[in-house]
Amino acid sequence: MIEESFHRAVRRLTSKYTTLWFDASGNPPLFLRRFSPREQRAREKQIDALRRREPLVRKRIIAFIAREIPGRGGARLRRLLDDCGETGEKFVSRARKFDPSLSDAEVHQALRNLWVFNSLQFYLGKPVRLTPSAFAYSLLYPYTDNCLDDGRETNRERQALLRWLSQQLSGHLEPPDTVQKAGIATLLDMIRKEYPWSRRPDVQQGLLAIHRAQVRAIQLRGTGGGKGEHALIPLTVEKGGTSVLADGFLAGRLSSTQADAIFGYGVLLQLVDDLQDLEEDVDGSRSSPFSRAIRHGTLEGITNRLFNLTGVIARQLKIPGSTGNNHVAALVERSCMLMIQQAVAQHSHLYRRAYVSFVNRYAPVRMSYLRG
Repeated sequence: MIEESFHRAVRRLTSKYTTLWFDASGNPPLFLRRFSPREQRAREKQIDALRRREPLVRKRIIAFIAREIPGRGGARLRRLLDDCGETGEKFVSRARKFDPSLSDAEVHQALRNLWVFNSLQFYLGKPVRLTPSAFAYSLLYPYTDNCLDDGRETNRERQALLRWLSQQLSGHLEPPDTVQKAGIATLLDMIRKEYPWSRRPDVQQGLLAIHRAQVRAIQLRGTGGGKGEHALIPLTVEKGGTSVLADGFLAGRLSSTQADAIFGYGVLLQLVDDLQDLEEDVDGSRSSPFSRAIRHGTLEGITNRLFNLTGVIARQLKIPGSTGNNHVAALVERSCMLMIQQAVAQHSHLYRRAYVSFVNRYAPVRMSYLRG
């Protein structure tokens, strides 16, 4: 009964955010603040100062945004970032001990999920810290998501991993027969020990939901199998939304309103990541809304749609009952806006010069600096 109800909720949320995506305007956003060249250069100096202290690019950007938010909100977000720094250091140390073979890129990918988890702890009024389940769920990404996207894996190997993982998440614990599966089994056991599924079925259902979404998202490999946009967008929406929703269940018990907003947060992060990874996807390894838009000559309109959707989802995060909701909403909106602008700068050769010039006027730093 719980599983059936959860399925319905995920389908409803996927449908809702798919509709929001298609309804978002493809016209240039009207709510962006304009920056003068003098203001942009001043902010570049601020980021240069942060760069000397913060080695990780994503955190530098978010730290810069937090310092731009005035008053108590900015002060609280700066404390959040300090806490994220501490949990990040602990995470990296533990990850290296857990699996010394992990690459820097894989550790950083997992660390990005941990920061999302930390933001949800703050959002829900929980202490910002590294929990066993947050460590395990974040580290699952290099073991599962990357392998499913790896073109070197045969379809038979991919399907075998998916069947085994489905059994693990359903409670049928088959012994691992590879080093990769042994690592996954250990990480899942960490989550089960912190949240026994008999007492927290929402945690189990959250993990099953992202697993099913990953299985369906395999259809996004290559060019998407020739399917239309209305068939492919829900795959992206479901994968992004369930990924962060699972974080939310690990961070605390969620009301239906909180689950809805957190699902939307995940959709937004997935779409921003897709835009940032545009160059890789254009090569044909994976289909995304943005790589498909290039083939139809509509990249600028779909980028505008992402700008506009960011404002919509940020407003949804401002809900009653979440202590840090207004502060997190401001952080999400400003940081995602900047990451979209950074993606436009990095992929500027795929846009018309006039569009890059337009985005440059509303960026807190110059496009040339964001490309750097």
